[in-house]
Amino acid sequence: MEYACLIDDYWPGVDPLPLYRDVLKNLPNNALAHYRIGRLLLKRDQGTEAFEHLRQAMDLDMHAIESILICLRQYFLHRSADGVSDGAIDALYALCIDRIHDLQTQDRIDDEDRFIPHGLDTATLQSLTRLLAGFDKIKTAWIVRRQADGVKNPATHYFILLDWSGSVASESSGLSMLIKQIDLPGQVSVFTGTGNGKSAKEIKRAAGKPFYCRRKR
Repeated sequence: MEYACLIDDYWPGVDPLPLYRDVLKNLPNNALAHYRIGRLLLKRDQGTEAFEHLRQAMDLDMHAIESILICLRQYFLHRSADGVSDGAIDALYALCIDRIHDLQTQDRIDDEDRFIPHGLDTATLQSLTRLLAGFDKIKTAWIVRRQADGVKNPATHYFILLDWSGSVASESSGLSMLIKQIDLPGQVSVFTGTGNGKSAKEIKRAAGKPFYCRRKR
């Protein structure tokens, strides 16, 4: 991914699009790759496919919305000159405006929030389990989805609760490393029970049994 971004940013004579597509073959939930592809396609007036990738980027990483809005506004300036309309891109812009107000609250768990089973397939859970096994401080993990009743165009949001056995300092740095490596088809928030007792209880109740338990050696 880093190589594709370097080519895109510093080698204008080389088309980075095939490189980003290769990234998605191995990491289909890479939000940055979807965003970069969508941005390139938008510049090439391939609005329908651009919409699909930019929408994917937004669904996978809510923080991509601000960058997507910048791309869309630049596109609209270009479009106003030739008068061409693209319904898919107009719809994406409206969706971005709908969702941008959720950015500041996406990781927060409110008393009104309800959780449901994660719905992930076996292969995805196995991949996530292998990732957690690389962190020796993680003893147990539960995962749920936020229920989105009555929400227009909701993005899937997963919450992962960890039983962390190390110090608070190791917890902070460890979670930061972990979140960068998680590859799930939606937003992801990861936290421990430290200072989150009520939320942890709700997630455990919704999840039932943990999906990951460290094996005793």
